[in-house]
Amino acid sequence: MRKWLVISLIMMSAIVANGQDIHLSQYYHSPLLTNPALTGNYEGTMRFVANQRQQWRSVTTPYQTFAVSAETNRIKDKQLNLGLSIMNDKAGDSHLNTFQMLVSSAFAFSLNPDSTAIIRLGAQTGFTQKKIDLSELRFDDQYNGYAYDPSLPHFENTNRLKESIVNFNLGIDFDKKIDHHRSYGFGVSVFNLMNSSYTYLGDNTSQLEKRLSTQFHAQREIAKDWDAIFSAQMMWQGEYQEKIAGMM
Repeated sequence: MRKWLVISLIMMSAIVANGQDIHLSQYYHSPLLTNPALTGNYEGTMRFVANQRQQWRSVTTPYQTFAVSAETNRIKDKQLNLGLSIMNDKAGDSHLNTFQMLVSSAFAFSLNPDSTAIIRLGAQTGFTQKKIDLSELRFDDQYNGYAYDPSLPHFENTNRLKESIVNFNLGIDFDKKIDHHRSYGFGVSVFNLMNSSYTYLGDNTSQLEKRLSTQFHAQREIAKDWDAIFSAQMMWQGEYQEKIAGMM
């Protein structure tokens, strides 16, 4: 147990974070976007997840996110788990569209004979594509001094309105089940290890920074037929950070 804690701390301290990833606040309902090591970590044969989010309806164009995933943990006697996730996000008047497809795998190691303590190592790879639509945008050069004239050129660089990158993410997760009503676990994951850049100018001026994420959960019986589940997540990406805590 102690050596795995040391490994997790090393992973946290070794990453120096250099824009932001799309992420969901209810992260426990999007496991493959939270930590690749969570692939296949569930009770049952298969797991299907769907997320839909709409934000900022008061602005001109609401931000919309949709994500689905599917997993199985029935490969090699539950030791090897596989998953697939697809996410699509559309934002703003330019309809900035982000499409992502990721394939995940996780390998589980039992630390004791009854498999109540398990370490999972996960890896994830795929691609992300971003594209924008300028048809709904208005530029300063298209004002003739009196009114907006869409026939005027906007003199913007439109040679690259689509950009794709390769994703590679790693994660580790530990789970300990004490009994039917008591358990706990924690995980660490690192995203964007390929040092890719997002830019529509054909250079490397916009680097996609690495994202470090940590998660913790604990379950405990509080009354007959009632359990409390506490969960928390902390993330760092460049100069940004996010802390989320909740209970069910």
